Amino acid sequence: MPFSTTWSAIKNFANGGKIFPADLNDAFADLGVQLASVNVAGGFNEGTNVRRGKCIIPGAETRTNTAYGLMPTPDKVSSVVLPSNSKLVIAYEASWKESVSASARAAIFIGTNQLKYMDGSTTISPQPQETGSNYGGANTFLLIGTYYLGLRSSGTGTYPGGSTTGQIIGLGGSVETQVSPGTYDISVQFKSSSGVVTVQNRKLLVRVEDF
Repeated sequence: MPFSTTWSAIKNFANGGKIFPADLNDAFADLGVQLASVNVAGGFNEGTNVRRGKCIIPGAETRTNTAYGLMPTPDKVSSVVLPSNSKLVIAYEASWKESVSASARAAIFIGTNQLKYMDGSTTISPQPQETGSNYGGANTFLLIGTYYLGLRSSGTGTYPGGSTTGQIIGLGGSVETQVSPGTYDISVQFKSSSGVVTVQNRKLLVRVEDF
């Protein structure tokens, strides 16, 4: 039932007329359609449709594997729904260290697909994006976080922890990606060519913007 017809039925009831079950059913159905449209456009969650989410894990966890995978408590926002003509915005921040210098790597994954980017060189196809520890040395906690090209890590020196107010998240804010329509798990995964990688104070924020 169009909104104008629904409104006419409500006014008729307010003036002492009758309103029929069919009118109510049509009115609620119309309201549901309108709310769904607002939820999609605004990137709001709706039932099982996840359009924004967070994963915050303060404690330290470790991983020992040469292949990419999740920490024991995953850095993951599950079942994010992307409609056509939308973009995915991902922000991440944590501190990490490696037991063997220059061994740890981290990357963002959209489902099973590693984030890709154009590196600005002569390469004409998108390349998998990841970050290493930037050779900060073994057993030194560094800041790792998003910037406009994906993930990167701070340089040498132990990261003392961030400001709770007014500090840019990660190392330059969020990363924006284009994704085919569908439902995806958004995660940050880790690997280490040797030794152990440790991550703590993790924050993953995800939202969908529809156009």
